[in-house]
Amino acid sequence: MSGLAELIEIYDSPGGLPIYLQIARQIKILAATGVISQNDELPSVRELSKVLCIAPMTVSKSYALLKEGGYVSGRQGARLYVTDKCIKQDKWEIIRSDLVFILADAKRLTGDRDSLLGKIAEMI
Repeated sequence: MSGLAELIEIYDSPGGLPIYLQIARQIKILAATGVISQNDELPSVRELSKVLCIAPMTVSKSYALLKEGGYVSGRQGARLYVTDKCIKQDKWEIIRSDLVFILADAKRLTGDRDSLLGKIAEMI
């Protein structure tokens, strides 16, 4: 399953999303877009941490978050598998959860709703 490990990327940005949240988010996106399917096996903690050059605890934290949300299933210390919930999640909910934080920060930085909306319109 190293192919899946290679699809996950982490982004280093000051004040950005923590790595464990980036991993969980990307796994959800891969499932929502059909790149991975129900019952697909996730890479082991060791394998993914090695591919991403990060601490195994970071991957463990991400997997625990996914398991807690019902997006993956499996026993402690065993492989984890993508669940039906992960596959059927609302794509717009993934986008909305990201936008809430981004827009709140942008509004604080600009202080002006209209200029913020203007900049967003320019970008898309």
